Amino acid sequence: MGGILRIRELGLGALELGWVNSVRVSEKSCQTIQDTAQAQGIRISVHAPYFINLNANDEEWPKSRKRLMDAAHYGNLAGATDIIFPEKDMAIRTARSLSAPNIIEHIPLGEDFAITEIAPPRSFIGKNLVELDLRNRYRITVLGIRDVLTEEFTALPPAQRLIRDSDILVLAGRPEDVEEACKK
Repeated sequence: MGGILRIRELGLGALELGWVNSVRVSEKSCQTIQDTAQAQGIRISVHAPYFINLNANDEEWPKSRKRLMDAAHYGNLAGATDIIFPEKDMAIRTARSLSAPNIIEHIPLGEDFAITEIAPPRSFIGKNLVELDLRNRYRITVLGIRDVLTEEFTALPPAQRLIRDSDILVLAGRPEDVEEACKK
């Protein structure tokens, strides 16, 4: 419980239980974790076990499944709200960056909507937002523009704002629409 108290002392609001190899905790300890976290206002998540092989043979598969189910079960008892799969998340991020290299950051807000930071494609440079007409052509809204040289951020930029090669565009829309616009 010292970890939870230390997280609160540092002014942080969340702790990830690092059950990456296996889950070695009792139900009683889970209740103590949950009680302490709730008392301190700390959110709990669980780091999914590394040793999961969904393509395992008949002998290994039950072991992999047990490690995953234990993390979910004991995480729930400890008050965890999420199970984190960093390898999956990194695979998705890597695939997205390979298929759309202009995309810098991607924050999903649902299955079909995200806020995405992109480096503007060459076809955007020197044009203003009216000329680009991203909302009508791609159903994308420009939420902001950040100049990487000056670190100046313009929220809801004016329509006449020219796009520079030193800009980062913060866009809202469907990921496939953003990817399509980046290809132009």
